[in-house]
Amino acid sequence: MRGLPAGFLTVSAPSGTLLVKDGLSEPVAGLPKGILKGEPPEAETSQATALMGRGFVAVVPMRAEGEQVVIRHYAHGGLWRKVAGDVLLGTRRPVRELVVAEAARLGGVPTAEALAAVVTKWFGPFYRANLISRYIPDTTDLIAFLSGSLEGEVGGHSPPCMGVARTRAGIRAAAAAVAAMHRACILHADLQLKNILVRFRPDGAAEAFVIDFDKSRVLPRLTVKQRMANLMRLDRSATK
Repeated sequence: MRGLPAGFLTVSAPSGTLLVKDGLSEPVAGLPKGILKGEPPEAETSQATALMGRGFVAVVPMRAEGEQVVIRHYAHGGLWRKVAGDVLLGTRRPVRELVVAEAARLGGVPTAEALAAVVTKWFGPFYRANLISRYIPDTTDLIAFLSGSLEGEVGGHSPPCMGVARTRAGIRAAAAAVAAMHRACILHADLQLKNILVRFRPDGAAEAFVIDFDKSRVLPRLTVKQRMANLMRLDRSATK
């Protein structure tokens, strides 16, 4: 398939087509059949664990040794969802996200590694699709992280000052992740709190990851206006 990032292959499967990173065809092909048919992950309730607040997103085991992947089902938003639901015209959307996600990873942006996309023909030029990414354990999105901080939950039984310190560390990590994305000349199409994940390492250091590059773009350069528009979108999500 045209336009795939370097290191990705097109593999035909009985249920659809895999756009998969080289070396992962076999483990990806072993995922639940519904996912490989482009169905929403919640259809595989026996094997999927839903991620709260993330829409059509679930964590599914990929290998016997316990590795997990995140499955995100493609769907339209807003009023268009009522018309087209999860049916896509062509395969450009998942291919483009693979390109941007791989560019982010190679550009030093802390993010979830995109492993594959599954595209299944629905009728004629119409498709359904799932994106498969590596699961980052022990993370929470920035909405839950900040809500927990405000409610005194961040830091567990630590003194209040420790909770404040952790909150500041998480925010700094998130800011650094967004800055890295902008240095890589990536314009995020939906930069909001739920698309930034935060976690703390055993040594107490905070890490943040930018996720969900659906409809995002890699540009030759980002203007100040584009960066500010991205940050203002993030700010609006914080005030909702």
